[in-house]
Amino acid sequence: MMWRMNPDPGSPSSARIALVLAVVLTAVAVGLQNIPPLIDLVGRFTGGAPTGPTETESPVESDAVLPPDFSRPFDIMSKLYVKLDDAVRGDPSAMPTLDQFALDDADRIRAAVVAAEILGPEEAITRLDTIIPDLADAPLLLADAKVFKRIFAGEPPEEADPSRQALVNHHGFFAEVALTFELPDDHPLRVDLVRGGVLLAGVLLAAGAVVTLAFVAGCVLLVVWIVMMFSGKTKATFKPPAPGGSVMLEVFCWFVGGFLIVSLGSDVIARAVYSSDPTATWPGMIPLVAQWLLLLAPLWPLLRGVSKADLAKLMGWNTGKGLFREIGFGVLAYLAGLPVFFAAVVATLGLITIVDMLAGGAQGAPPSPVIDLVAGGSPLALVLVFVLATIWAPLCEELVFRGALQRHVRARWAGPLAIVITATVFGFMHGYGPLLVLPLIALGSVFGAIRELRGSIVPSITAHFLHNATVLTLVITVVTLVG
Repeated sequence: MMWRMNPDPGSPSSARIALVLAVVLTAVAVGLQNIPPLIDLVGRFTGGAPTGPTETESPVESDAVLPPDFSRPFDIMSKLYVKLDDAVRGDPSAMPTLDQFALDDADRIRAAVVAAEILGPEEAITRLDTIIPDLADAPLLLADAKVFKRIFAGEPPEEADPSRQALVNHHGFFAEVALTFELPDDHPLRVDLVRGGVLLAGVLLAAGAVVTLAFVAGCVLLVVWIVMMFSGKTKATFKPPAPGGSVMLEVFCWFVGGFLIVSLGSDVIARAVYSSDPTATWPGMIPLVAQWLLLLAPLWPLLRGVSKADLAKLMGWNTGKGLFREIGFGVLAYLAGLPVFFAAVVATLGLITIVDMLAGGAQGAPPSPVIDLVAGGSPLALVLVFVLATIWAPLCEELVFRGALQRHVRARWAGPLAIVITATVFGFMHGYGPLLVLPLIALGSVFGAIRELRGSIVPSITAHFLHNATVLTLVITVVTLVG
């Protein structure tokens, strides 16, 4: 064991206390983060989540029609089809592809609107005739379907007809497309609904090309790295401490404890504000700002008597073989990790398919929290989310998870196991739910492997920044163009 460094600061007794706190705090944080997605997952097998309408709610409330949500694949694809109707008009494969993403009767009705644009009003009427008999228990949707049928039969409701406004309230974009169906595409009421598809398609194609090239480059880099590892030309430079220290685990405890305070405190404030002003929007920005306070957690060792120089050494906050070389390694390592990340994404899609089969029907992937934040946020909220994801997350999360937690776990366990343990905690702390956590664990494992290989935390911060900035930029661009 001569290759190990001295134990980190802290006694074995404080390490035991910190371990108990870390387990309890992590269990609470992971539970609070993942309860809503877990309830949704249970709802797939029970025919509806327990959070549905109660017996005290009125029939109108239980039959409420949810408006389109353009963070969902069906709504995004539908809008793209309408905006590209000239390109897909008459294509027999277009509607079957869209139909695969329709999850409920509202989607089926809205698909009929898209079908009118692509295949003509007769196809829409045929689809609506098929759907209407199934809507006996959904009076609002039944009324909407009949109004849509009237529109495509050439008998749209008058401006003063209440059913017209109800259609818009329930179906938004789809209602507006149907109500302007007979107007030319350059009409002021229709132009914004049907234009912009070429730009959106171009962005998606360009993004697809970039991702494909990055994936191919990543496969090559991963093979080269594996060959170099087995040939002994490259070795891990991280030196694990001897067991017994506690200060790095204490950092993790402060981070998780602070995270719980920020999350629960923000929720209490938001509930208090919304009870008196349901239209208020600023409470939603509280956690986006308050999370910056969590950057104080990695500084905890300074209060435990650790010098700034020693803290930087423990955390890996150094430039290693040179700042630009470490940044460059982070970029290349991220590319090499893309095949691992994509494999986890494919496995997740397969898991979702299996769950859907066991649940007795296609439910689709659960909504992405990232897309939800972008789709529903104000411009200021988008800025705060982007800065949080591209600056706070790479700095804070890498210092806490790879700099502190992985270092502490590495004192007792081999590198691969320490990496996976840390990455698993990292994945579940994000609260994406059990179905979407695997890609996060894969990503955390890539960041952990970078930390193990280089010792310096700079490359993993770089890789984390690169991933978040790329994904968020693409999501914001697509959601903006779709919107």
